Amino acid sequence: MFVEGEWEEAVNTLGQRLFGDCWPTCSNPLGHVSFFFSPQQLREANIHFRFYIQRPGEASPSGFTVA
Repeated sequence: MFVEGEWEEAVNTLGQRLFGDCWPTCSNPLGHVSFFFSPQQLREANIHFRFYIQRPGEASPSGFTVA
């Protein structure tokens, strides 16, 4: 799942509410969306997302590349 940067604060708030101290404090919380949240949790929090399939060697919408 891919979440645009404008939703970073909402993702942090949801992560802290659901996971407390287990929520990672890093510079890229949006990179954890697919690992921590289900689509249903994001919908319930009104956080817009889209599904994105990244193939090896292809850059993601955020600019990262999978080796």
